[in-house]
Amino acid sequence: MNLMQSVDVMLATHYAALQQNHRPYAIEQISGPGIGKSDSKKLYTSKLAAKICQPVGYVRVVVGSYGSSADVRGFGMPQKDDDGNLITKFARAPWYPAAHNTTIFLPVDDGKGGVATVEMEDGDPDTVAWINENGVPPVGVLDMDEFGQAEDDIKKACADVFLYGRCGETILPKGWRVVAASNRMKDRAGVARSLTFLVNRRCAHEIDPSVGAWADWAEAQDDAHRPHYLTISFARKNPDLVFRDAVPAGDKPFCTPRTLCMMDFELRALQTDDDRARNRLPTTPLAAEVCRGWIGEAEQAQYFTHLKYADELPDWDELVANPMKAKLPATKDAQMVAGYFMAYSVDDASATAMMTYMKRMMVEMQVLTMRAVMAQSEKNPERASAVLETPDAAVWFAKHKDLLIASRS
Repeated sequence: MNLMQSVDVMLATHYAALQQNHRPYAIEQISGPGIGKSDSKKLYTSKLAAKICQPVGYVRVVVGSYGSSADVRGFGMPQKDDDGNLITKFARAPWYPAAHNTTIFLPVDDGKGGVATVEMEDGDPDTVAWINENGVPPVGVLDMDEFGQAEDDIKKACADVFLYGRCGETILPKGWRVVAASNRMKDRAGVARSLTFLVNRRCAHEIDPSVGAWADWAEAQDDAHRPHYLTISFARKNPDLVFRDAVPAGDKPFCTPRTLCMMDFELRALQTDDDRARNRLPTTPLAAEVCRGWIGEAEQAQYFTHLKYADELPDWDELVANPMKAKLPATKDAQMVAGYFMAYSVDDASATAMMTYMKRMMVEMQVLTMRAVMAQSEKNPERASAVLETPDAAVWFAKHKDLLIASRS
């Protein structure tokens, strides 16, 4: 399955468990490095909060960094019982939800008759105050990251956390699910062979790399967190580089969705005022060094070649002023870049011009552009509405709805 399918399965089965009043079963996501497993678990938690219309907690612990089984069970401390007998009491385990480690996803009215969510990050004073007032949410997700890299003694201590949500005297609220994440043995990430009795205590989600699933996630982000349109189009054009199934030999940097997004963030930080005005990314020697450090030398060369497609695009003011005569890229790849450029630049004043220009493009690229527009309906509703409410959009949907549906399959 791909990452978004994993999210859908986790959401549906967690909701069913809540409806039937039993603990949701544990899941382990297994994949190559850097494809977005951690982000997918936060997305699933956010969707769950919106679905059940109540706060949902999220705790992430890096099990691969635990030093001993005491990090799972809690440290034993000698005490005396009421009769004066010496006994052992265990400290609360570090993975248990508390004010300092729990992110809260709060459902809110989205203003359109639906439900959105607000993320309150762990450790933030507002989050601490909220938990102190309301307590830990009865529903949540315990994200046990880098589980495959943990030592066998630590994995053994996690066995009852997987099956019963407990270890020693620490018990997760019944509505919380355990979701572990691991790489594969072939990824050279320090993963050891799975213990059989643990394999039989969780559902394995073996995640296949998927450019479509990643693009769905990227296109739905708000402007501050979404990768640049040139980066998204690079990933769509070069899935063999970004979503490769095997880790390359050696210890040089290589491209994954994670390193691509980190590189994109740093490139945007290096933009000049002119770059921002024209919605372009820098191609200076310094920018090239940054790219090589994140995704490798060969991939950097291909990425910079891709950035040159931006030279084939019209300036936004030119496109809006005269959409029928503004220059149109001739190739499919360059039109893909143009589609993302328009989808993330459009507003109320330019929506009609964008639709006029888009209809000059290849039909396949028109579909891609409209998908990118529609994907923003949650995080950037004003932008999506500006396009979808134009008369041209209604005509376009009537003509191409079957192609749009087929593109999502």
